[in-house]
Amino acid sequence: MMRINTSKLLPVFGLILGLLLLTTSIAGCTSPVQNETEPIGVDTASVKSDENTVEAKTEPVFEKGMLAEGPLGQMFQGDVWVKMLGSGDGYNSYDVIFSEGARTHWHSHTEIQLLYILSGEGWYQEEGKPAQLLRVGDSVEIPANVTHWHGATADSSFEHLGVTMNPESEQTERFDPVSDEEYANLAANAQENVYPSPEIVMPDPGYVDPETLTFELSDDVTVQKVTYKNRFGIELAGHLYYAKDLDLSEKHPAIVIGPPYGGVKEQGPGIYAQDMARRGFVALAFDPSYNGESGGEPRHTASPEIFVEDFSAGVDFLGTRDFVDREKIGAIGICGSGGFAITATEVDPRIKAVATASMYDISSMTRDGFGYTMTDEQRAATLESVAEGRYETFESGYARQPETPRAPADSVPEGLNPVMSEFFEYYSMERGFHPNALPGFTASSTMGFMNFPMMNYIDTISPRPILFIMGENAHSRYYTEEAYEKAAEPKELVIVPGARHIDLYDGGDNNYIPFDKLEEFFNQYLE
Repeated sequence: MMRINTSKLLPVFGLILGLLLLTTSIAGCTSPVQNETEPIGVDTASVKSDENTVEAKTEPVFEKGMLAEGPLGQMFQGDVWVKMLGSGDGYNSYDVIFSEGARTHWHSHTEIQLLYILSGEGWYQEEGKPAQLLRVGDSVEIPANVTHWHGATADSSFEHLGVTMNPESEQTERFDPVSDEEYANLAANAQENVYPSPEIVMPDPGYVDPETLTFELSDDVTVQKVTYKNRFGIELAGHLYYAKDLDLSEKHPAIVIGPPYGGVKEQGPGIYAQDMARRGFVALAFDPSYNGESGGEPRHTASPEIFVEDFSAGVDFLGTRDFVDREKIGAIGICGSGGFAITATEVDPRIKAVATASMYDISSMTRDGFGYTMTDEQRAATLESVAEGRYETFESGYARQPETPRAPADSVPEGLNPVMSEFFEYYSMERGFHPNALPGFTASSTMGFMNFPMMNYIDTISPRPILFIMGENAHSRYYTEEAYEKAAEPKELVIVPGARHIDLYDGGDNNYIPFDKLEEFFNQYLE
């Protein structure tokens, strides 16, 4: 793995390796990383490997992220995919996959950069020095302001985990591309990495790093990473919460909790799951298919049928835990997940009670526009544009992805309408920013929602109960009001004074989420 001589970087990189690379082929792990300096093969970058403890791996560890295009694509030669993984106090982490022969341009960073090789073989070279061959398990500390490049060998793909320190102040200076002649002559002058690396102890694969959450983790709860598959075979990633003093030899009521449309489990769902766990429930917060840490390609696809199925898959998982009473499982949907949770409950009788918070009907929003403002002509034009875009996707093999914010913004940009300003405040600023959360999806996702009306059979949920929660000042409240009118008894509508739409994601500045009411509701109907 790695030894580096900068104490600030060691815990950051060691933690990210342990938490994000649990699927790598690392064997014989018996001793921790040591923070000490050793002789190294190059003057300014520590490059280490141990072929005895790292099994060769050619298949990527992570699914491909966003194809580097536009300004980002100008940094590379060949096809390169970039996937943001996480961020913390003073660092960003990301996965980069290079196709055969793909590489960066010569460049330098104003802050230290760390690389850890996950699959394939690649090159690393500093200006004026021989190139070094990198294999699985190698790690590189790239000092600030050192001109270098890295990329795949000619006959192998290449994947590395990257960590950029101090991303808010870091700047990259790009120079000339690595010429074909330079690249062709690498093998003759290459210096192979020969210095053994210490082994590391890998943590419990169920461990959740509190730094990846947008809220403070309570000392009263246990949270574990879990994975399970939905009926489409897509692997879903979740965080399972329960009270530390919960008697796991007994069976308990449970709740599956979905995120806002574009959100992830580390945000609002985790806040709800943690609080409900403290109140005696087993709670599962999950990432929808194609998003966050869940599987599925293309990334950031939205599908009404599959997002509805993801709730039932959560019931599958909870109902097969020894400490969960499968006759006492409920659901909570936040924002867009409110519509998905309601629709899942219509057809899945195992969900005994369902609650929504700041509900959005994404199908209606897509087909009718916000506030039913979309005309027939606008709808037809939208579908025409999306349909034409499918040719581009088919020919390129790549579904264009929404932009990924690399760091939280300091303020809301001028010119945004009130609704978009509110979403920007949550998703793109310190309040709710998470690198896995994108308030946008592939363009072709629009087709599914145009043709999949949700909540048409909401009245059939009866005699199972529905709790609707909305903010007094929520721009989305008409979705909840209309659903409440269509639903049959038993049903209840709670209006939170002063709350906006996003205030029911995280509680806002006034603890707006009515957890006491949620506890009362689920205790009554999951008895």
